[in-house]
Amino acid sequence: MIKQLEIRKKILEYAISSREGHIASSYSIVDILIAIIEYQKNIYGEVKLDNIVLSKGHAVFALYATMASYGLLDQGHERSIGLDGSRLIGHVPLLPEYGFHYGTGSLGQGLPYAIGLSYARSINKEIFVIVGDGEMNEGSCWESFLMLKKFNIPVRVIVDCNESSERALPVVGALKALAGEYQHRIIDGHKVEKIVEVFSALNNSAPAVILCNTKKGHPLQELSTPMWHHKTPSPDEFECILSSLIEFYK
Repeated sequence: MIKQLEIRKKILEYAISSREGHIASSYSIVDILIAIIEYQKNIYGEVKLDNIVLSKGHAVFALYATMASYGLLDQGHERSIGLDGSRLIGHVPLLPEYGFHYGTGSLGQGLPYAIGLSYARSINKEIFVIVGDGEMNEGSCWESFLMLKKFNIPVRVIVDCNESSERALPVVGALKALAGEYQHRIIDGHKVEKIVEVFSALNNSAPAVILCNTKKGHPLQELSTPMWHHKTPSPDEFECILSSLIEFYK
């Protein structure tokens, strides 16, 4: 629980200092990112950031905060997040020194990139790509699913099912049907140990689709409304959110 609280506090601080950031979208994938890191540490004895593709690039504050919490982000760089002139912008940037070889933010692009990345490698091919349920409406994502099947590419497609899409163009029902063609799990996206357990049980030589049921703004219900998709908290809201986080994880 300490990591979950620490990372969410950092995301909140980044949003305040930069006056930008998708707090609710970032909060929904924190536990998924922790699970990927913990799984990699268990399997490889190290964290392979270049094996992680965050396709829903607007949630990059969650990635920065997770990296910082695990000592994978320079403190000077962390202090610059979202500020004028910083390379750590509000969507996943091109930063090869941190394993970011492809910037994301234009939805639907991260999954085909992850497939190409895995296909091109002869070792360490297990690639994790986090996509949002909203971007699954993009044709590039559906075409990518067909490529996964045809070429049997061992990409772990983790869908953050936080119901963003269901408010506009429902896709999760169709996604569940398609995902049944692969190694397929539907799990609670806020249970770190369960996610790690699922990763560990996968066939490493075949693709997998993991539908993570999450909540925008988790664990705070007040952050789940559309108003908070790209809202910067006021000083009073910052204190209220921070207090609620501390109370939840106490």
